[in-house]
Amino acid sequence: MTIVEQILTDVHAVLLAHFRHTWIIVTATSAICVAWAVGRTATTRSQSQRKTDLFLTWRLVGMPKDMTALALLAVFLGSYSAMILVWEDFAYYDNSFFTLFTLKGHNIVPPIWQGEGRFWPLGYQEFNLVRHFTDTIIGYHVLAIVQLFVFVCILLLCDDELSMGARVSLAFVALLTPSILISFSGLIFPERNVLFFLACLVLSVKRFEQTRSTAWAVAAAVCDMPTTFGTTDADCTVSVLLAAATLLPRLVCSAPAGMVSV
Repeated sequence: MTIVEQILTDVHAVLLAHFRHTWIIVTATSAICVAWAVGRTATTRSQSQRKTDLFLTWRLVGMPKDMTALALLAVFLGSYSAMILVWEDFAYYDNSFFTLFTLKGHNIVPPIWQGEGRFWPLGYQEFNLVRHFTDTIIGYHVLAIVQLFVFVCILLLCDDELSMGARVSLAFVALLTPSILISFSGLIFPERNVLFFLACLVLSVKRFEQTRSTAWAVAAAVCDMPTTFGTTDADCTVSVLLAAATLLPRLVCSAPAGMVSV
Protein backbone atom coordinates (compact mmCIF):
# COMPACT_ATOMS: atom_id res chain seq x y z
CA MET A 1 0.00 0.00 0.00
CA THR A 2 1.39 3.38 -1.03
CA ILE A 3 1.58 6.40 1.26
CA VAL A 4 -1.33 8.06 -0.56
CA GLU A 5 -3.52 4.97 -0.18
CA GLN A 6 -2.62 4.74 3.49
CA ILE A 7 -3.53 8.40 4.04
CA LEU A 8 -6.86 7.96 2.25
CA THR A 9 -7.60 4.84 4.28
CA ASP A 10 -6.84 6.63 7.54
CA VAL A 11 -8.94 9.64 6.56
CA HIS A 12 -11.82 7.34 5.62
CA ALA A 13 -11.62 5.58 8.97
CA VAL A 14 -11.55 8.88 10.88
CA LEU A 15 -14.56 10.26 8.98
CA LEU A 16 -16.59 7.14 9.71
CA ALA A 17 -15.58 7.06 13.37
CA HIS A 18 -16.51 10.72 13.84
CA PHE A 19 -19.41 10.98 11.42
CA ARG A 20 -21.54 13.18 13.68
CA HIS A 21 -18.83 15.85 13.84
CA THR A 22 -18.19 15.53 10.10
CA TRP A 23 -21.87 15.90 9.29
CA ILE A 24 -22.26 18.95 11.54
CA ILE A 25 -19.23 20.62 9.94
CA VAL A 26 -20.47 19.89 6.41
CA THR A 27 -23.98 21.14 7.24
CA ALA A 28 -22.66 24.33 8.84
CA THR A 29 -20.37 24.93 5.86
CA SER A 30 -23.25 24.45 3.43
CA ALA A 31 -25.43 26.86 5.39
CA ILE A 32 -22.68 29.50 5.44
CA CYS A 33 -22.03 29.13 1.70
CA VAL A 34 -25.74 29.41 0.88
CA ALA A 35 -26.10 32.47 3.13
CA TRP A 36 -23.12 34.11 1.42
CA ALA A 37 -24.34 33.29 -2.11
CA VAL A 38 -27.92 34.37 -1.48
CA GLY A 39 -26.81 37.47 0.39
CA ARG A 40 -25.13 38.72 -2.78
CA THR A 41 -28.18 38.26 -5.00
CA ALA A 42 -31.37 38.37 -2.96
CA THR A 43 -33.37 41.50 -2.35
CA THR A 44 -34.95 42.36 0.98
CA ARG A 45 -38.62 42.87 1.51
CA SER A 46 -40.18 44.66 4.40
CA GLN A 47 -41.12 42.66 7.48
CA SER A 48 -44.80 43.30 6.96
CA GLN A 49 -44.71 41.92 3.41
CA ARG A 50 -42.87 38.78 4.54
CA LYS A 51 -45.49 38.25 7.23
CA THR A 52 -48.25 38.65 4.65
CA ASP A 53 -46.69 35.99 2.41
CA LEU A 54 -46.19 33.53 5.24
CA PHE A 55 -49.64 33.72 6.80
CA LEU A 56 -51.72 34.52 3.72
CA THR A 57 -52.93 30.93 3.55
CA TRP A 58 -54.46 31.03 7.04
CA ARG A 59 -55.95 34.50 6.58
CA LEU A 60 -57.94 33.16 3.63
CA VAL A 61 -59.59 30.54 5.84
CA GLY A 62 -62.90 31.98 6.83
CA MET A 63 -65.62 30.17 4.96
CA PRO A 64 -67.71 27.70 6.98
CA LYS A 65 -66.81 24.88 4.60
CA ASP A 66 -63.10 25.60 5.15
CA MET A 67 -63.51 25.48 8.91
CA THR A 68 -65.47 22.24 8.57
CA ALA A 69 -62.70 20.71 6.45
CA LEU A 70 -60.06 21.69 9.00
CA ALA A 71 -62.19 20.33 11.85
CA LEU A 72 -62.53 16.99 10.03
CA LEU A 73 -58.77 16.94 9.47
CA ALA A 74 -58.16 17.61 13.17
CA VAL A 75 -60.43 14.70 14.14
CA PHE A 76 -58.70 12.50 11.59
CA LEU A 77 -55.25 13.42 12.94
CA GLY A 78 -56.41 12.65 16.47
CA SER A 79 -57.60 9.23 15.38
CA TYR A 80 -54.42 8.74 13.37
CA SER A 81 -52.31 9.48 16.44
CA ALA A 82 -54.38 7.16 18.60
CA MET A 83 -53.92 4.39 16.03
CA ILE A 84 -50.14 4.89 16.19
CA LEU A 85 -50.13 4.50 19.98
CA VAL A 86 -52.63 1.70 20.52
CA TRP A 87 -51.13 -1.69 21.50
CA GLU A 88 -47.60 -0.32 21.02
CA ASP A 89 -44.67 -1.68 22.98
CA PHE A 90 -40.99 -2.43 22.48
CA ALA A 91 -41.64 -6.06 21.49
CA TYR A 92 -41.08 -5.74 17.74
CA TYR A 93 -37.91 -7.46 16.51
CA ASP A 94 -36.08 -4.33 15.30
CA ASN A 95 -36.97 -2.51 18.52
CA SER A 96 -33.85 -4.18 19.87
CA PHE A 97 -32.16 -0.92 18.93
CA PHE A 98 -34.01 0.59 21.87
CA THR A 99 -34.05 -2.30 24.35
CA LEU A 100 -30.32 -2.91 23.95
CA PHE A 101 -29.16 0.69 23.83
CA THR A 102 -31.33 3.75 24.56
CA LEU A 103 -33.50 2.10 27.22
CA LYS A 104 -30.30 1.06 29.00
CA GLY A 105 -28.89 4.59 28.85
CA HIS A 106 -26.58 4.10 25.87
CA ASN A 107 -26.50 5.99 22.57
CA ILE A 108 -27.18 4.26 19.28
CA VAL A 109 -24.03 4.32 17.17
CA PRO A 110 -24.57 5.78 13.67
CA PRO A 111 -25.54 2.78 11.49
CA ILE A 112 -22.58 2.51 9.14
CA TRP A 113 -22.37 -1.20 8.39
CA GLN A 114 -19.66 -1.69 5.80
CA GLY A 115 -19.85 -5.47 5.96
CA GLU A 116 -23.53 -5.39 5.01
CA GLY A 117 -23.21 -2.51 2.61
CA ARG A 118 -25.60 -0.26 4.55
CA PHE A 119 -24.88 3.42 5.11
CA TRP A 120 -27.56 5.41 6.92
CA PRO A 121 -25.62 7.22 9.65
CA LEU A 122 -28.51 9.43 10.80
CA GLY A 123 -30.79 6.46 11.41
CA TYR A 124 -32.33 6.44 14.93
CA GLN A 125 -30.03 9.24 16.10
CA GLU A 126 -32.99 11.31 17.31
CA PHE A 127 -33.65 8.69 19.99
CA ASN A 128 -30.25 9.41 21.54
CA LEU A 129 -31.84 12.69 22.62
CA VAL A 130 -35.30 11.28 23.38
CA ARG A 131 -33.84 8.76 25.87
CA HIS A 132 -32.85 11.61 28.21
CA PHE A 133 -36.52 12.60 28.66
CA THR A 134 -38.52 9.37 28.62
CA ASP A 135 -38.30 5.60 28.57
CA THR A 136 -41.94 4.88 27.66
CA ILE A 137 -43.26 3.80 24.28
CA ILE A 138 -45.65 6.77 24.22
CA GLY A 139 -42.79 9.16 24.91
CA TYR A 140 -40.80 7.68 22.06
CA HIS A 141 -43.76 8.12 19.69
CA VAL A 142 -44.33 11.77 20.66
CA LEU A 143 -41.58 12.92 18.31
CA ALA A 144 -43.10 11.01 15.40
CA ILE A 145 -46.54 12.46 16.13
CA VAL A 146 -45.16 16.00 16.28
CA GLN A 147 -43.42 15.40 12.94
CA LEU A 148 -46.73 14.15 11.55
CA PHE A 149 -48.58 17.31 12.58
CA VAL A 150 -45.85 19.55 11.15
CA PHE A 151 -45.85 17.49 7.94
CA VAL A 152 -49.59 18.01 7.51
CA CYS A 153 -49.31 21.75 8.21
CA ILE A 154 -46.64 22.03 5.52
CA LEU A 155 -48.89 20.21 3.05
CA LEU A 156 -51.62 22.75 3.76
CA LEU A 157 -49.24 25.70 3.40
CA CYS A 158 -47.53 24.63 0.19
CA ASP A 159 -50.69 24.17 -1.89
CA ASP A 160 -51.78 27.80 -1.62
CA GLU A 161 -53.21 27.86 -5.16
CA LEU A 162 -55.91 25.38 -4.15
CA SER A 163 -58.92 25.89 -1.94
CA MET A 164 -58.64 24.80 1.67
CA GLY A 165 -61.07 21.96 1.05
CA ALA A 166 -58.94 20.64 -1.80
CA ARG A 167 -55.79 20.89 0.34
CA VAL A 168 -57.41 18.98 3.18
CA SER A 169 -58.52 16.29 0.72
CA LEU A 170 -54.95 15.95 -0.55
CA ALA A 171 -53.72 15.67 3.04
CA PHE A 172 -56.20 12.85 3.66
CA VAL A 173 -54.98 11.01 0.56
CA ALA A 174 -51.31 11.53 1.48
CA LEU A 175 -51.77 10.27 5.05
CA LEU A 176 -53.56 7.14 3.81
CA THR A 177 -50.77 6.30 1.38
CA PRO A 178 -49.10 3.10 2.66
CA SER A 179 -45.57 4.53 2.48
CA ILE A 180 -46.50 7.51 4.67
CA LEU A 181 -48.79 5.54 6.99
CA ILE A 182 -46.11 2.93 7.70
CA SER A 183 -43.31 5.49 8.05
CA PHE A 184 -45.10 7.46 10.78
CA SER A 185 -46.68 4.51 12.58
CA GLY A 186 -43.46 2.71 13.58
CA LEU A 187 -40.33 3.83 15.40
CA ILE A 188 -37.92 1.83 13.25
CA PHE A 189 -38.70 3.45 9.89
CA PRO A 190 -36.13 6.20 9.12
CA GLU A 191 -38.14 7.24 6.07
CA ARG A 192 -40.25 9.28 8.50
CA ASN A 193 -37.39 11.75 8.91
CA VAL A 194 -36.80 11.82 5.15
CA LEU A 195 -40.45 12.75 4.52
CA PHE A 196 -40.39 15.36 7.28
CA PHE A 197 -37.23 17.13 6.14
CA LEU A 198 -38.15 16.87 2.46
CA ALA A 199 -41.43 18.66 3.24
CA CYS A 200 -39.46 21.30 5.18
CA LEU A 201 -37.12 21.66 2.19
CA VAL A 202 -40.02 22.27 -0.18
CA LEU A 203 -41.57 24.83 2.18
CA SER A 204 -38.24 26.63 2.66
CA VAL A 205 -37.64 26.93 -1.09
CA LYS A 206 -41.19 28.15 -1.65
CA ARG A 207 -40.93 30.80 1.06
CA PHE A 208 -37.56 31.92 -0.20
CA GLU A 209 -39.04 32.52 -3.65
CA GLN A 210 -41.69 34.70 -2.03
CA THR A 211 -39.56 36.61 0.47
CA ARG A 212 -35.95 36.40 -0.82
CA SER A 213 -35.01 35.83 2.82
CA THR A 214 -31.56 34.45 3.54
CA ALA A 215 -33.01 32.61 6.54
CA TRP A 216 -35.28 30.51 4.33
CA ALA A 217 -32.37 29.75 1.99
CA VAL A 218 -30.25 28.55 4.91
CA ALA A 219 -33.19 26.50 6.20
CA ALA A 220 -33.45 24.78 2.81
CA ALA A 221 -29.74 23.92 2.84
CA VAL A 222 -29.96 22.54 6.38
CA CYS A 223 -33.10 20.49 5.64
CA ASP A 224 -31.46 18.92 2.61
CA MET A 225 -28.67 17.30 4.64
CA PRO A 226 -30.73 14.91 6.86
CA THR A 227 -32.67 13.61 3.85
CA THR A 228 -29.48 12.40 2.18
CA PHE A 229 -28.15 10.30 5.07
CA GLY A 230 -31.42 9.22 6.67
CA THR A 231 -32.18 5.94 4.92
CA THR A 232 -30.60 3.04 3.05
CA ASP A 233 -33.52 2.76 0.62
CA ALA A 234 -31.93 3.42 -2.79
CA ASP A 235 -35.17 4.53 -4.45
CA CYS A 236 -35.94 6.95 -1.61
CA THR A 237 -32.40 8.34 -1.62
CA VAL A 238 -32.41 8.85 -5.40
CA SER A 239 -35.81 10.58 -5.19
CA VAL A 240 -34.55 12.90 -2.45
CA LEU A 241 -31.40 13.76 -4.38
CA LEU A 242 -33.44 14.49 -7.52
CA ALA A 243 -35.79 16.70 -5.52
CA ALA A 244 -32.87 18.54 -3.94
CA ALA A 245 -31.18 18.97 -7.33
CA THR A 246 -34.41 20.47 -8.65
CA LEU A 247 -35.25 22.71 -5.70
CA LEU A 248 -31.95 24.01 -4.35
CA PRO A 249 -30.73 25.73 -7.56
CA ARG A 250 -33.90 27.83 -7.39
CA LEU A 251 -32.59 29.42 -4.20
CA VAL A 252 -30.18 31.51 -6.25
CA CYS A 253 -31.74 31.32 -9.70
CA SER A 254 -34.98 32.86 -8.48
CA ALA A 255 -33.25 36.12 -7.55
CA PRO A 256 -34.70 39.12 -9.41
CA ALA A 257 -33.16 40.07 -12.71
CA GLY A 258 -30.43 42.65 -12.40
CA MET A 259 -29.50 41.61 -8.87
CA VAL A 260 -26.94 38.94 -9.79
CA SER A 261 -23.39 40.20 -9.65
CA VAL A 262 -21.32 39.82 -12.78
